[in-house]
Amino acid sequence: MIRNFVEESILRNLDKVASAESRIGNDFILVEDWFMVDEMKEPFRVSDLTTVIIGFKGSMTIRIDMREYALTAPYMVTIMGGRIIEQMPASSDNEEVILVFSKHFFDGLFEQTTQGHALALSVLNNPVTAMDATGEQVIRQYLSMVKAALVDIANPHRKEVVKYLTLAMYYGYGNRYMIRPEIIGTVAGSELTDRFLELLREHHKKEHGLTFYADKLCMSDKYLSESIAAATGKSAAKWIDDALLLEAKTLLRCTNMTIAQISDELCFPDQSSFGKFFKRHTGEAPRVFRERK
Repeated sequence: MIRNFVEESILRNLDKVASAESRIGNDFILVEDWFMVDEMKEPFRVSDLTTVIIGFKGSMTIRIDMREYALTAPYMVTIMGGRIIEQMPASSDNEEVILVFSKHFFDGLFEQTTQGHALALSVLNNPVTAMDATGEQVIRQYLSMVKAALVDIANPHRKEVVKYLTLAMYYGYGNRYMIRPEIIGTVAGSELTDRFLELLREHHKKEHGLTFYADKLCMSDKYLSESIAAATGKSAAKWIDDALLLEAKTLLRCTNMTIAQISDELCFPDQSSFGKFFKRHTGEAPRVFRERK
């Protein structure tokens, strides 16, 4: 059985940060005094939980599936299950509200209307919203109504109230998911970079060579390499290695898969080849990295 230690740590520590009046079981959790569990200090993936970070003050930097976002409040980040997250220090004056949704709760939001799939896809592809004053006001009103619903524990329909408030927030503010934040290391609007990174996200576990991606994009290895390097400051081959390394670190930290299983998952010919790749890029063996928590 594959366990996700980050997700287990978050749920295990809920009582420290979320009272009964700020959550609905494990389906919906509102946290205003967030803390980072140890397992979140390295790249991690939470398979089933969706996390929304709403920043009202300060700044932060976060990487989502290798894209690095520099954010200045007000902002909203929706991190859906399955994404690889790298946390970075935030400014000392940072003021955030964190919402955590179970997979059942979050997926259920977008099953309510015929346009749900399109909105869910928009949120997936554009996880960061740079809010303007109107957007901040909408989000504050939403949070105020949600808090009022959460404290009404006697209401048997409390979960439905919160669900429909959340759905209304996404639909009422969903068009703003087309606003692109500053993305470090890529050029906003670069179609080739976007297509390459999307292919990389989909195929990096299996395809480790530049030629696969160049063929998919109908261009030569050289042209792809030079174009990506010019747009991002990093070669396409380096992006491929970094994606593979990030996946390896995530599997080592967040699961109980054996190193042999991880080697197979990442399509290395054998465990030795995986170990050599990992040590070449990190300076330590996979087992040492895993034990250094």
